[in-house]
Amino acid sequence: MSIVEFYDTSGSAHSDLNGGGPRLGANDGPIYTSADVSSDGISGSSLTDNSGNDWGIVGGGTPVAVGDYLMFDTAVQKIVVEVTAVSYVGDDDTILISPSVGASKLNKNVNVGGAWEHPDVAVALVEDLSSYFDDGSPPRINIKGNVTASGTCTLVGGWTQLVPLIVQGCEATPGDVPTTRPTWTHTNTVVDLDDFDDSIWADLHFRKTAGGNTLFDTGGADTVLMRCTLEATTGDGALLLSLALGSKVLACTLTNTGDATGRLANAMYGLGDGCIFGNGEIYYHRGPLNHCRFTDVWFTSYLGTYGGINDCTIHVAAGHDGISVDSAAIFPVIRNTIIAGVASGYAAVVSETAKFAALIGDHNFWDEANADDIQAATISLYFDGNGDVTDDPDLDANDIPKHSSPVIGAGDPLYLDIGAIQRQVGGLLAHAGMTGGING
Repeated sequence: MSIVEFYDTSGSAHSDLNGGGPRLGANDGPIYTSADVSSDGISGSSLTDNSGNDWGIVGGGTPVAVGDYLMFDTAVQKIVVEVTAVSYVGDDDTILISPSVGASKLNKNVNVGGAWEHPDVAVALVEDLSSYFDDGSPPRINIKGNVTASGTCTLVGGWTQLVPLIVQGCEATPGDVPTTRPTWTHTNTVVDLDDFDDSIWADLHFRKTAGGNTLFDTGGADTVLMRCTLEATTGDGALLLSLALGSKVLACTLTNTGDATGRLANAMYGLGDGCIFGNGEIYYHRGPLNHCRFTDVWFTSYLGTYGGINDCTIHVAAGHDGISVDSAAIFPVIRNTIIAGVASGYAAVVSETAKFAALIGDHNFWDEANADDIQAATISLYFDGNGDVTDDPDLDANDIPKHSSPVIGAGDPLYLDIGAIQRQVGGLLAHAGMTGGING
């Protein structure tokens, strides 16, 4: 894969009138500028530098080369184009570009290379070029240093799995993993992908500094968020919305800080793996969550079709119940998961109208101060002959037992000493009155 590199940085010479890269000049500015460039009179696909510096050949500058990108007509058109060929023979000072800029454009300002200033502008400029990138050679916008958006980054399509849009934080060189993730800040929605497909966002800290809007709306398919932090510092509004089937959130942190009260995740159908969720609500999450840590969270209308919680640790926020599996759920699973912090109410509960539910897998540990109403821990779930869930122990030959839960008498607090737990086929057998907390 040959990635086409662009830059958005905090350098003092950055500008949304630069070419974006792949080469940077002093303080991340252009490698070459001219105030007198004209296009040919036929197709507008060749440019002539009339300044006397001949695209950097004269005067000891940095010559413009194939693969550079430039901003043409910085005052009006603001078109970013690629340099596809150069002709520096004799007095010839012509370069070929793609896309064309229109015929007979005269005395235009041009900036070659150099980083952009605002990340939303950078993404929009690269999107304008989406049809010009070859299969296997996608663009990557490298974010260096903390950047502030001028508006919401809104995208609506045009990318494929062979040519995805890549937006990635870096520290020094493209593709390195920054020690501190560059922060992308905006007061409104930071990124709105609408139905935008096939994009990768990595090693970035997205921060929303006002309430009422979603921080990151991933409406399109095949979106990947990797090693990112999503943070709201005040007000309401979701952090992550509408992760479509086929999309993934990997090794990310989603957290409300300050007085932020919005949902951490809302209407999620994709995969979450290795993530940290802190201080907020998980609402209507339909996709699997694996190897995640939840601190001071609560779950609402959780675990519908495609849903599951596997190998996670969950500390429920004060005053909230644990996980509720809604009545329309199909194939929901909670497995190998520690749920703690529920002072009263339930750690997990499933509707008996859910299809093919396996609520309790092996090794689920409940740390409850009051076990009067732990619904998940007082039922055993089975598939009946119709494929529905039942807690009826009078099963016939067609019924299949699935994951009996621990059995706890009403009013019996549960303290698990892992070293003393007795294993059984359907799950765990815990004796009321066990002491010692969670040890071993």
